[in-house]
Amino acid sequence: MPAKPCRVAAHYHRHVAPNIIDSLTSRDQHFAAAVALFGMILRNNNDLKDATLNDVLALAEPSVGPDPHGYRAEFVELVKKLSENELPR
Repeated sequence: MPAKPCRVAAHYHRHVAPNIIDSLTSRDQHFAAAVALFGMILRNNNDLKDATLNDVLALAEPSVGPDPHGYRAEFVELVKKLSENELPR
């Protein structure tokens, strides 16, 4: 089942069909975007008022893929644990 696009990336989906974006971006790019979004949320970036840890998970979970050292899976688990105790905004 394909992941739903996160709200943060919604404006990109308005300009290009989602299936084209998914085919043009790699699993690594999606995961990097999830990590960047996570950092921005932790820093309380004012440009991301609507971004949540669930948005990070929506980007990160489908992009784990082959993970020989388990770093990506560990990141996903960290975000899940934090999302259970949502960060104050």
